[in-house]
Amino acid sequence: MRNFFIALFLTTCLVNGNCQIADLSNSESQALKMRAVQKIKDLQKKLEIIASKKFSYDQKLVYSDGVKELFINRGEAVSPCKRRQFCGPVIMQVSSSVNKKVYRRKLSDYLFKLANLPYSNVEITSANTFNVSEIYASGVDADGDSLFTAHVDFQQMFRAFGSNGEYQAQPDITSKKVEILFKKKSSPIDVSYNGRWIVYLGNISINHTEPFR
Repeated sequence: MRNFFIALFLTTCLVNGNCQIADLSNSESQALKMRAVQKIKDLQKKLEIIASKKFSYDQKLVYSDGVKELFINRGEAVSPCKRRQFCGPVIMQVSSSVNKKVYRRKLSDYLFKLANLPYSNVEITSANTFNVSEIYASGVDADGDSLFTAHVDFQQMFRAFGSNGEYQAQPDITSKKVEILFKKKSSPIDVSYNGRWIVYLGNISINHTEPFR
């Protein structure tokens, strides 16, 4: 199991006011932000397929595995937990504009439910606008690698249809916040690996959900 880092640093530092913006060049910061947005775009494409009724369940399993590869530790819990390590599991929040409730699900549970929604057709799409926060330094982990974190806000639209082609559930638009986890490797063993950036998704939370008109 990969050993990676904290996911809740950003939330904690924002609450306590102790955030420290990472000392990165503008080009390096922009490149990392672009990689973060690309991760979310990759996620969205895979979720569209998993939710769709046009693909077999075996195909959905393949894409579900691909989704897990985008997340820290494939979304699973890690034990024992090392210093400054994300121990998981990754949590996905889901909501509805009808009852306004927010539910917490493990990534694997979320993907299973998404693949088995009881509708004739399901469409999940997202806007092409992504708001990326500053990148914050969050220390060094037990392996001596530098850790950084950020978050990205984006909107996702959900529509479910019955066999007659009409809406079977209230369509809605949800604003989501994705934790982005960066790790800069510094390996004295393998020089070729030194300085390599690794980018993973973390927890996904709900900002708000509104009906789609």
